Amino acid sequence: MRGDVVTVSIPDTDSLSSLLAEDSTDKSFQQIGTIVRIWMRFLVVVAFVLGIAGCGVINLSGNEPLPAVPSLATPQLPDWIEEISP
Repeated sequence: MRGDVVTVSIPDTDSLSSLLAEDSTDKSFQQIGTIVRIWMRFLVVVAFVLGIAGCGVINLSGNEPLPAVPSLATPQLPDWIEEISP
């Protein structure tokens, strides 16, 4: 009777499922990589534009003169304070 028993293993379904899982994982990693590359390019362009604007090459605002501020009167100091230095 032992000769009539056939052992069946199912490696094909395991390999098929692993191939499908690898394929979907590769696609999702590719999509994530594409999204990361797009965001990195966007951030580089924004940093470049802000760097140029910060250096004064591009004027994002006009050359407005600052308003005049009157000087403050010298306050009366208590006796225990001898002087105020900057």
